[in-house]
Amino acid sequence: MSAAILHVSAVNAIEILEFNKSYPILYASRVVRGTLMTLLLTILRDVGHIVKVYMPEMRDRNVQDILIIAINTRSQKYNLIYKGICEEEEEELVHRFQLEPQSQPHLLA
Repeated sequence: MSAAILHVSAVNAIEILEFNKSYPILYASRVVRGTLMTLLLTILRDVGHIVKVYMPEMRDRNVQDILIIAINTRSQKYNLIYKGICEEEEEELVHRFQLEPQSQPHLLA
């Protein structure tokens, strides 16, 4: 049996994600980047193309733990949806994301 070759890349820039497209989340972990605690999500961008995306800081550690466990144990499957760039207070531009539970079984599950 031959193994499938997947392209895996770590991403700091979000430019490769399409606006309002749903990406299945395969794995989640908590990482420290500098002085910030953040999530690193592994998503399926295209067939055979896995991407690691650093998410904005999430402040509620308990929710973060529950989310990571649910994703990694596959007890609940989630999709990442990129919502684009939004202007925040102090005229700062930030990337917006939505984590949405999958309502249907995914083909790769």
